[in-house]
Amino acid sequence: MRRETTFDARNAGPPVFRIVAGSVDNPDLTIACGVISVRYGQSLGLFDHLDRIVAVDLADVPQVREAFDTILAEQGNPQECAQTLTAAFMTVSLVYFFRRLVAQNAGTLPWLQALEHPNLGRAIDAMLEDPGRPHTVESLADIAAMSRSAFAEQFGRAFKRTPMAMLHRIRMEMAAKLLHESALTMSDVARRVGFSSRSHFSTAFRKHHGVPPTSHRVSH
Repeated sequence: MRRETTFDARNAGPPVFRIVAGSVDNPDLTIACGVISVRYGQSLGLFDHLDRIVAVDLADVPQVREAFDTILAEQGNPQECAQTLTAAFMTVSLVYFFRRLVAQNAGTLPWLQALEHPNLGRAIDAMLEDPGRPHTVESLADIAAMSRSAFAEQFGRAFKRTPMAMLHRIRMEMAAKLLHESALTMSDVARRVGFSSRSHFSTAFRKHHGVPPTSHRVSH
């Protein structure tokens, strides 16, 4: 006997959009979609360099099932501190996600190994700790205790971009954070992230974020 399944799609309220197959009270399938931001330090997004879909089955991990049940319940009936609780349970889920990912296929996300590589890790830490410093490929290679060519090659293989492109991204993300979390002047923000010219900073910021820094500050 063929059984037809009804799909119910409704907006459960920002930021959740839920799709349910079957009865809403007793669903056959529930799909929850969302955007996750995971950062190393304050500026390096760990999912920014994905060039393929990464799928990990965690159905056999009871802690993850419990975490997602709690997340869906909180989003379906939000109460005080719901966002904080959701973030905590999502962090638990991500820990199991990374464990399983490394165990099954460490090559899928090469930066997982790169961040644990003591040499590359030191270079990334230097960029994050002081993005305003006049870093060069040579200076970063020295920090990593590697030759310039070996450092550039390994860095590009791990992060799919050059060290200078990575430094620029870190500077732009740090600038955005300073603009909406501090009262620093535009010139001070520019200096903090390595720009001596405010106009040069504004041009670079707009090219990266799509809006000028003044508009970004007002919108946040």
